[in-house]
Order: sequence, then C-alpha cells, then structure tokens
Amino acid sequence: FSVLDQHLATHEYLANNAYSMADISLMCALGFVDFRMSDWHWRADYPHLVEFEQRLLDSHPAFKHTLPQ
Repeated sequence: FSVLDQHLATHEYLANNAYSMADISLMCALGFVDFRMSDWHWRADYPHLVEFEQRLLDSHPAFKHTLPQ
C-alpha cells in the first residue's frame, strides 16, 4: 500500500498515466480489503489511495454498483 500510495502521489493512474487494467485490479484489491479486512482502516494512512479510489468511484459508476451492501 505504501508503494502504491507514493506512486499515486505523482501519477493519476498506475500504468503509463492512463486508465488500465492495473487500475481496475487495484480497485478490486481495495474492495477486497474493505470486505475481508474491515478492521484495517487503511484510509487513515494512505491519502493518495483514498483520492484514487474516490476519483474512480466518481468517474466509473460500475465500481459503485458492485460495492458490497
């Protein structure tokens, strides 16, 4: 998470500064952590991951529609 957060501090996306499968994979991983490791409050320590997640949630509605209820 630390490496990803540092990368996202200076890049909008993970690979080649363009939306790609890498970004979709990261969104899946973040969702998995929220679902299976709910006691880990990673958002407090990784602000650039939070910003990335929110930007993708806002720009790609499919992510919002697949969040666990």
